[in-house]
Amino acid sequence: MIVAGTPQFMCPELLSKKKFDPFKADVWAFGVLLYWIALGYYPQDNYKKVKTTKQSNIFELKFPVDIHPGIQYLI
Repeated sequence: MIVAGTPQFMCPELLSKKKFDPFKADVWAFGVLLYWIALGYYPQDNYKKVKTTKQSNIFELKFPVDIHPGIQYLI
Protein backbone atom coordinates (compact mmCIF):
# COMPACT_ATOMS: atom_id res chain seq x y z
CA MET A 1 0.00 0.00 0.00
CA ILE A 2 1.33 3.42 -0.94
CA VAL A 3 0.67 6.15 1.61
CA ALA A 4 0.95 9.76 0.53
CA GLY A 5 -0.13 13.01 2.10
CA THR A 6 0.63 15.45 4.87
CA PRO A 7 1.37 13.56 8.11
CA GLN A 8 -0.49 16.10 10.26
CA PHE A 9 -3.74 15.22 8.47
CA MET A 10 -3.31 11.43 8.45
CA CYS A 11 -5.31 9.24 10.81
CA PRO A 12 -3.33 6.90 13.10
CA GLU A 13 -4.29 3.82 11.05
CA LEU A 14 -2.92 5.40 7.90
CA LEU A 15 0.30 6.43 9.64
CA SER A 16 0.86 2.90 10.91
CA LYS A 17 0.01 1.49 7.45
CA LYS A 18 -2.82 -0.63 8.81
CA LYS A 19 -6.09 -1.31 7.02
CA PHE A 20 -8.27 1.81 7.19
CA ASP A 21 -11.66 3.11 6.08
CA PRO A 22 -11.07 5.91 3.51
CA PHE A 23 -14.24 7.74 4.57
CA LYS A 24 -13.21 7.77 8.23
CA ALA A 25 -9.70 8.89 7.25
CA ASP A 26 -11.21 11.83 5.34
CA VAL A 27 -13.41 12.74 8.32
CA TRP A 28 -10.29 12.68 10.53
CA ALA A 29 -8.44 14.98 8.10
CA PHE A 30 -11.43 17.35 7.98
CA GLY A 31 -11.45 17.48 11.79
CA VAL A 32 -7.75 18.37 11.77
CA LEU A 33 -8.48 21.12 9.23
CA LEU A 34 -11.30 22.54 11.40
CA TYR A 35 -9.01 22.47 14.43
CA TRP A 36 -6.34 24.34 12.49
CA ILE A 37 -8.80 26.95 11.21
CA ALA A 38 -10.27 27.51 14.69
CA LEU A 39 -7.01 27.60 16.66
CA GLY A 40 -4.26 28.38 14.16
CA TYR A 41 -2.19 25.28 14.83
CA TYR A 42 -2.45 21.52 14.34
CA PRO A 43 -3.64 19.15 17.08
CA GLN A 44 -0.20 17.54 16.98
CA ASP A 45 2.50 19.87 18.27
CA ASN A 46 5.07 18.76 15.70
CA TYR A 47 6.11 15.95 13.39
CA LYS A 48 7.83 14.03 16.21
CA LYS A 49 4.53 13.72 18.05
CA VAL A 50 2.94 12.39 14.85
CA LYS A 51 5.67 9.72 14.72
CA THR A 52 4.91 8.83 18.35
CA THR A 53 1.23 8.55 17.42
CA LYS A 54 2.27 6.27 14.56
CA GLN A 55 3.99 3.94 16.99
CA SER A 56 1.38 3.90 19.76
CA ASN A 57 -1.75 4.40 17.63
CA ILE A 58 -3.18 6.57 20.44
CA PHE A 59 -4.09 10.21 20.10
CA GLU A 60 -5.72 12.35 22.76
CA LEU A 61 -7.37 15.52 21.48
CA LYS A 62 -6.92 18.49 23.81
CA PHE A 63 -8.50 21.91 23.50
CA PRO A 64 -7.48 25.20 25.13
CA VAL A 65 -9.61 26.18 28.11
CA ASP A 66 -10.98 29.32 26.44
CA ILE A 67 -12.33 27.69 23.25
CA HIS A 68 -16.08 27.88 22.69
CA PRO A 69 -17.92 24.59 23.43
CA GLY A 70 -19.64 24.80 20.03
CA ILE A 71 -16.28 24.69 18.26
CA GLN A 72 -15.28 21.66 20.33
CA TYR A 73 -18.52 19.91 19.41
CA LEU A 74 -18.10 20.71 15.72
CA ILE A 75 -14.56 19.35 15.63
